[in-house]
Amino acid sequence: MSTSVKITAPKADLPLIDNRFSIRRKMSSTALADVYWADDLYMPTQGEQDHIVLLILAAPAISTLPGFAKVWSAIMSRPAPPAASYPNILAWGNEGDNYWFSCSNTQGSLLSEYFNEIDKRGLAPEQAFKLTEAVSHALSNVQAGAFGYFEPGSTVRTEQGYVLLNAPLVKVMHSLLLQQTGVRPALALHSPWLSPSVAVGDIPVTEDDSFSMASLYQMLLRLQPPYGEQSTLTALARGTPVTANPKLKAEAQQVLNQALSLQRNQRPENPEALLKALGRKHYRKALLPLAALAALGVVVYASYHLVSKFDSLLNEPAPIAQTQTPIEPVTPVSSTETIMGKTDTTSPPTEAVSLVNEPTAKPAETTTTEATTATPLNPDTVATSSTTLSSTTSTELRATELPTSASPQTASTEVNTETSPEQQAELTALILKATEAFNAGKTDGTEGALASLRQVWAVHRQDPNARALLNKIIAQQQQQTENHLNLNRPEEAKTSLSQTDDLIREFTLTDRIEEQVRLESILEIREREQREASDLLQQAKTAIKRGNLSKEDGENNALAYLNKLMFVLPNNAEGQVLLEEVVKTRQTQTKTYLERNKLSKAGDYLDETRRLIRKYNLTSFTQMQASLERDYQTAVGTRQAKNTPSQAPEAETNNLVVTGSAAAEPVEQPVMIVPPPTEGERYVTPNDDLSLLNQATSPINQEAVEQATQITVQNPEPAASVQTVTRPARPRPAPTPAPAEEIQGGPAQLEIIEQPLPPAVTQPAVVETAPAVATQPEELPVEVVLPEPQTTPVPAGTINSQGVLNVRGLVAPTEADIPDSERK
Repeated sequence: MSTSVKITAPKADLPLIDNRFSIRRKMSSTALADVYWADDLYMPTQGEQDHIVLLILAAPAISTLPGFAKVWSAIMSRPAPPAASYPNILAWGNEGDNYWFSCSNTQGSLLSEYFNEIDKRGLAPEQAFKLTEAVSHALSNVQAGAFGYFEPGSTVRTEQGYVLLNAPLVKVMHSLLLQQTGVRPALALHSPWLSPSVAVGDIPVTEDDSFSMASLYQMLLRLQPPYGEQSTLTALARGTPVTANPKLKAEAQQVLNQALSLQRNQRPENPEALLKALGRKHYRKALLPLAALAALGVVVYASYHLVSKFDSLLNEPAPIAQTQTPIEPVTPVSSTETIMGKTDTTSPPTEAVSLVNEPTAKPAETTTTEATTATPLNPDTVATSSTTLSSTTSTELRATELPTSASPQTASTEVNTETSPEQQAELTALILKATEAFNAGKTDGTEGALASLRQVWAVHRQDPNARALLNKIIAQQQQQTENHLNLNRPEEAKTSLSQTDDLIREFTLTDRIEEQVRLESILEIREREQREASDLLQQAKTAIKRGNLSKEDGENNALAYLNKLMFVLPNNAEGQVLLEEVVKTRQTQTKTYLERNKLSKAGDYLDETRRLIRKYNLTSFTQMQASLERDYQTAVGTRQAKNTPSQAPEAETNNLVVTGSAAAEPVEQPVMIVPPPTEGERYVTPNDDLSLLNQATSPINQEAVEQATQITVQNPEPAASVQTVTRPARPRPAPTPAPAEEIQGGPAQLEIIEQPLPPAVTQPAVVETAPAVATQPEELPVEVVLPEPQTTPVPAGTINSQGVLNVRGLVAPTEADIPDSERK
């Protein structure tokens, strides 16, 4: 980087975001956000020209969701969680619908970029498993419960671990989805890493993280996502199958296919269960190479032992020759005697090397004699030579006797390393006794297998049968340790592992070292999980005592701790008990709210308990849950019935037959009293009826009253009854589409009745002068009616243009006036 002063003005060809970030390059594009390598112009760095940051820009698919802005501000305003996998946010904001935040996690590379560095053949299963396990650990540390939105394009790979750049947006999505209780907006996130359920807007669960981890594992093995570059929604629509991986065995491939299923119910419960299943398959796969390696080590060790033993046999006299050399006579002799001395001292070692364990004194005497006879001697020096010769001979004899006596000791030492037939028979009996005790399940104690094997080991440490039996005992104890770990018994596993470690140190066996290291690492992880679980349990108990059960009660609630606990240890008994206590408390609160008719709160608690019962299989609360839901539905129906206004049946207004008794009975329906209108005004009702009020009563024809008993009135409103005589009606024209107005109190239409007339009505209906009563609950404005046009007199007994019979001045017909065809 440059060391000059920072230049605040951006380059002309670089795009700007929020007039602050100068975009250098786009690193990746994911379903939730785009990741950019950008220069922050507002935050100069001392002595540097550029301040490079990672800029995360929320995707429009989520930033346009209803309520996103409010939840975004709430989440980003909170302090960041103390998790190493959470990004270090420097600033955040928005420009219109562009929501962004910058972070300083510039060290390392994106996981999607790391894929390009892998060889085209992909990683080995063991390497892919370790990397997937590390990413899964990062997901579990970000937040409690499911993550749901893992993508390599938003994951930074560093030396310390993995950083999830989209973690803040994931928190926003979780809060947004939990708040949407009604119909959720349509959402379609296209990504090959997201579960289809998450992609369409469902709340993530741990099964969705299993899908993401399986997709990552498949990518590392084949360098291709499980469904190709297409999104999971497209793969679901097309029915694309998962491609098999030749690197995996059938069992491991079956586990991976279940995790890659597009349906939630077919996947492992969580990523930990997936990795556990895959790890078990890999371990079985690695047994054969380990066994071959162990066998090769035994062969190499045995060969080395035999070669070293053979060399020791060949080089056995070497140290004896070195001790023999210094023993020479120191008495000065003549040149001839000196030569003779050299000859005598050099010959015996040569003979000793060639002939093992042979006495060398006799060949030395022969050599001395030959040398003496071969050399001419003067008479003056005969005595001196004889004395010197005798002394030299005696010295050499003593020197040659030393290796002769030392050789049997050395040979006996070598024989002691080899067992005699009596010892071998004794060792065989001890090994058989140890085998019987091992088969009977007796390992420790005086009658156990280890006691006999210790006796064998004291005599012959390299006995192959004893070594094989010791390896079986160690393997059995390691299997017991693994069983304790699987049953979540860390204390028993620790004790068993310590005993195995003592055996390996006592007998110096290295064949099972790798398995021992693996079990120790697993035990360490379990102990760490146990400590974390204890902390979570204590925090959950404290939250329950304070009444903070769920997110509605506060941020540090019991369910947040219990969800994380059950994710780490799915079968934790204490966590299960606390979950049952939470559900029981919530159901009690729900019942109380139903009794107080607080249905909104009761409905929220019912949804919460239903979800917990289904997720953690709390079947003991199913019956109570069903009863509460029935009570809730009943209460909701009762409230809706009360809130709905009672609607009286509509009165029939057409062709209503009015009698003297019916006219006097009031109609029970909502009424509204209005002031009496003035003359010449009318009320307009919703039925377009025009009623002329204060109209003078027409004269009553007494003869018609005596004969007519029923008349048809167009409206049920009070009106002056007109008594008429029934006559055959003439044909009427068809009604026009336009609404016709009928004046109340005018001529009424007659209903033809061809039956004998009943006795005459003695009390006709009388128009009351009381204020008019409207038939509708609402009053419409009063309109002024124009003066009634002058009607043209029509002869009595005729029908006007409106098809109404004029009965004024009408007299009853006589017998002569009635035609024969109409007489009865």
